[in-house]
Amino acid sequence: MISEDLSAFSGSLPEDTVLRAQENGEYTLCLIDGKLSDERAEREGGVCALVRRGHFLGFASSPGWEREGALRALARARQNSLAGGGGAPLPSQERCECPPPAAPDLTERAEKLAVLQALDEHLARRCPQANSRSLNLVQFSCEKRLLHSCGTNAHTRYERSHISISLTCAARDGDVSVETTLGDSGRFSDVFHDLQASYERLDALYESLLKKRAGVVPRAGSRVCVLAPDPGALLVHEAVGHTVEADLVLGGSVAGRYLGGPIASSLVSVGDFARSMNGAPVPQPLWLDDECSPARDALLIEHGVLKNFMHDRDSAARWGLASTGNARAFTYADTPLIRMRNTAILPGESRLEDLLASVDDGYYLVRSGMGQADVTGEFMMQIIEGYEIKNGRLGAAIRDTVCSGRTFEVMRSVDMVADAVGWDSAGMCGKGQPMPTAAGSPALRCVLSVGG
Repeated sequence: MISEDLSAFSGSLPEDTVLRAQENGEYTLCLIDGKLSDERAEREGGVCALVRRGHFLGFASSPGWEREGALRALARARQNSLAGGGGAPLPSQERCECPPPAAPDLTERAEKLAVLQALDEHLARRCPQANSRSLNLVQFSCEKRLLHSCGTNAHTRYERSHISISLTCAARDGDVSVETTLGDSGRFSDVFHDLQASYERLDALYESLLKKRAGVVPRAGSRVCVLAPDPGALLVHEAVGHTVEADLVLGGSVAGRYLGGPIASSLVSVGDFARSMNGAPVPQPLWLDDECSPARDALLIEHGVLKNFMHDRDSAARWGLASTGNARAFTYADTPLIRMRNTAILPGESRLEDLLASVDDGYYLVRSGMGQADVTGEFMMQIIEGYEIKNGRLGAAIRDTVCSGRTFEVMRSVDMVADAVGWDSAGMCGKGQPMPTAAGSPALRCVLSVGG
């Protein structure tokens, strides 16, 4: 935990400077078939300085919290900033305020192990045909203190606790497996204080495993699909979100040519949210970013029309806008990049039951695995749980497959949007450096290319 208040450095900051102290922590605990197979605890912390001269940013960092290291980082960052020339200054930074963070998680290791063991014992008792089971707890925390020459002095802490669970059983042509993730943003003691809902999720997971064991290979081709919130969230993150990050737009993203024009069905609206969506809190609330810009909601797509990009101070100035507060750095030694926060498709007015009933011959895609996209707008995602839809009713489970498409073509094909959003807060996005993000989506009816 960072105990040092950075106020003592206020008089040492050159104009338009950020001093950031940051500590990341990760704790991993893994059980395989009831036996402890892995346990790791890692912490990394230090201090960095960002000195901005126009569009040029000088950066330097130092491990640890010693005053001498912070002063060295400030001096090096200022010297680095002079090397770029800078140009016209950016608009002045406004002072930010944010509430003090909640107390850090103090759950003992024995309590965490007891939760994993209770979940594993439930699986061992209720899933007799599973030949392998694994449970992997990952806790992540990120604490920051940020001081800006404009007067901002902020202290933030973000924590999340997730348990990934995998079950495997033998099928006629080899093993099949299913996966799910329990948990949410927050301290372990808050997220896993009541396991009853988790037990119900595990029972459902085992049921899906048995269905998948008897599952069929999907028919390849362009198919009408209903995406559950999990693959919908992957789609909005990988295929939509990255194309509208302003630095990637400047680098040639396909979205750059469509600003102000239609790129999706009129039923589709997408935003990257700071603290709430439609009045409900988002998984990863942010009050300011790592440039000390206020975190503002970015409405990216409104009723199918591309309205905005995600911005840091540099890109916002190029468009003549205010930053949306999307500049984020993973560790103290990283410079901030434009990153997603809580990116989601807004809910519609249909019920999931109506989406399924509307499909004569297609697929209900429930859970995704890995996914990737590029700035041309093409994407692919692995589907690890799905079902046939025949005459509006769910049919046989399908084996693992891959779906793909061109982002905006798929978004234009959306003709029904469900009324409830599901969030995935376990993701760690890669873009030069990792970053915890959250993505959300309602169920969607669209057309995808399904692999056989």
